[in-house]
Amino acid sequence: MVKLEIDEKDARARKVYLTEKGKILHDDLVKLGSREGQQILSKFTDEEKNMLVEFLERINANL
Repeated sequence: MVKLEIDEKDARARKVYLTEKGKILHDDLVKLGSREGQQILSKFTDEEKNMLVEFLERINANL
């Protein structure tokens, strides 16, 4: 599901790519996560969703 290549300019570095199967799995997981996220937030008002985004952004800024 992933392909590993040695960097041509720096043999110490490795490049990791998704294979076609990996890309399909990634897309499926993103769709699943999006549906789950919508369900999780379905009972929140728009104001509450905006507040949540603001809180998460502040948390992320502190990392």
